[in-house]
Amino acid sequence: MARVVLENLTKKLGKTTIVDNLSLEVNDGEFVCLLGPPGAGKTTTLRMIAGLDSQTSGNIRIGERLVNNLQPSERNVSMVFQTFALYPQMTVYENLAFPLKKRQMSHGEIDKKVREVGEMLGISPLLEKRPALLSGGERQRVAIGRAVVRPSDAFLLDEPLSNLDAKLRLHMRAELRKLQEELKQTAIFSTPDELEAMSMADKIAVMNEGKLLQFDVSENVYDHPKNLFVARFVGSPPMNTMIGKYEKKDGGRSFISFSGFTLDVSEFREHLGDERLGSELVLGVRPSNISVSKQRTSAEDVQAEVYAVEPLGAETVLDLEIGEDIVKAVVPPTFDTSMGDSVWLVIDRNRLHIFDKQAELTLL
Repeated sequence: MARVVLENLTKKLGKTTIVDNLSLEVNDGEFVCLLGPPGAGKTTTLRMIAGLDSQTSGNIRIGERLVNNLQPSERNVSMVFQTFALYPQMTVYENLAFPLKKRQMSHGEIDKKVREVGEMLGISPLLEKRPALLSGGERQRVAIGRAVVRPSDAFLLDEPLSNLDAKLRLHMRAELRKLQEELKQTAIFSTPDELEAMSMADKIAVMNEGKLLQFDVSENVYDHPKNLFVARFVGSPPMNTMIGKYEKKDGGRSFISFSGFTLDVSEFREHLGDERLGSELVLGVRPSNISVSKQRTSAEDVQAEVYAVEPLGAETVLDLEIGEDIVKAVVPPTFDTSMGDSVWLVIDRNRLHIFDKQAELTLL
């Protein structure tokens, strides 16, 4: 195990910047996720840590070593690829044994370690089979087994669950997290799936277009996004965002005016700043922070029309039309409504997010 530190890491291909001045510290034994859409630079970052791609500039430290110029075999990291990358001509046993043979371990040591890993991952009955005869989940376990069969300073996983079906992904999330905690292994994995990141990682590094936008524990990334991209990307259903004009009226009180309602934000004036009066701001509110009822309960309630109903079993997601905006709200499955119904919304003022439209940075 070891700490992994990236210092101003940059990767360019011609005039295109793939990873842009990335600085990140993964503590010994932490499970960290690189989260972002395709093209965010996640895979390239992992490949640079592993030594499979060279960096244009910046430093990579694994433990106490600066590994910038070391070959992949000298960095003592293990990597699981999105495609599993198993040797098709070898049995599961031979795939697991291969990295140990490269280290010139004895036959007895290799056999003991392979069978230990097989037992730990529940693949002991598969040891004599070849990868072509395995299911996707079984191949994934073998790929993970090959990575953990030998001691390493860091465990790198490039979208390790993306090729699995939905049910198997859910199962493997728990299995991977349990395995990492048992091994107490420093681990970095990449994924475009924010639910996967939230459920597995100690910390999440949100990336987009090669830049690190936020690095924090999952709760803070969800509850306190630093910018509009993070707010929209993290959360399912995604955060509702509406653009409105910030203005002062009615005896000096402050409001944001939207196409379908006006929101009093006088209590947040210190955060918003009077210099932004007259400009456009973005209101963000998560679907779970909107209460829906069929009767108006206060003067602050916002009227909406049901645009669509999405039953999801344990909950129902309503698409609601407010003026020119469509927002989502989560209601119990017992909430009886249909398209075209008029409903009233209450927005939890303690869970509001407000962003500067131009800079896309969080103000509240």
